[in-house]
Parts: sequence; structure tokens; C-alpha cells
Amino acid sequence: MDLTNFVLTQSIAVAIIMGIAQIAKGLSLNSKFIPILDIALGIILGIVFFAGQGIQYGIVIGIILGLEACGLFSGGKNVITAVKGE
Repeated sequence: MDLTNFVLTQSIAVAIIMGIAQIAKGLSLNSKFIPILDIALGIILGIVFFAGQGIQYGIVIGIILGLEACGLFSGGKNVITAVKGE
């Protein structure tokens, strides 16, 4: 897998994780559990998207994907809160 496909696949996976997490929030999942959900979804998608590289590689990439999704959402929320002046 070349670098362009890797980055594109990773970006799509993070977007999917963030979308599912938002749906889970809308279904009354306690927001304290969203990071755990993000990491679990990341591991699943890491294994699915990067199956050709091996399961251990997919798990490590999945953890990274989940952490990226958590941080991206949290960082964006913090910026919006700061701009609104809350």
C-alpha cells in the first residue's frame, strides 16, 4: 500500500469512527464512554482495512485511528467553545 492510499484510507476510517460515535451519542450513550467506543471501532476498522498487513498491524493502526478520532472531535469542540466565548 502506497502512502497516498494509506492516508486516504486512514482519513476515511477516522471519519467513519467519528460518525458512528456521534450516532451513539444521539442514542443516549454516556459521553464518557465515547473514547472507548472510538478505540474499539478503530481496532475493528484497522483490522478490516489493513487485513493484508497482518492482524497485529491492524490492531495497532486501529488504536491510532480511535485515538485520532477522539482527539479530532475533542479539539474541534474546544475550538468552537472558545470561539463562542463559553
